[in-house]
Amino acid sequence: MRNTTNITVNILDFNPIFEKLKGDYIKQFPYYKEKEFSFFLPEIWGFVETEKGKIMICNEGVVDSHPISEKDPFQAALYIEEKKPTEQFSLFPIGMLQVKDVKEIEELPIIEKQPLETFIRSFGTRLETNFQLCKRFLEPIVRP
Repeated sequence: MRNTTNITVNILDFNPIFEKLKGDYIKQFPYYKEKEFSFFLPEIWGFVETEKGKIMICNEGVVDSHPISEKDPFQAALYIEEKKPTEQFSLFPIGMLQVKDVKEIEELPIIEKQPLETFIRSFGTRLETNFQLCKRFLEPIVRP
């Protein structure tokens, strides 16, 4: 069993960003206008409030070492799922989601808040190691 932490992860809903991207994607690929599709991130992402700013973390235990900024944007592999005419999704990323302005993250809905020990998936040595590394990195800088 994992030790408890004082670290809260704010789990984000990226759908508002994905909806904005749809229009740009249709302009670039007009044949998508006739398709029902959506974007998705394969991991669940959230942020931790720290003394340095908002630091992004995913449920695989991957954590950014810097808060979101122009110099150090949040980046994640972006995938597409086509709902019609057939159910299919991309095996490889179609691009990178990149957020440079922390205000974009602050405007996203928070789905849920979870302690770090619950948020990071909990099976396998790699995930336990990632949890311990995240805990060690975040505990000294997390806001009370």
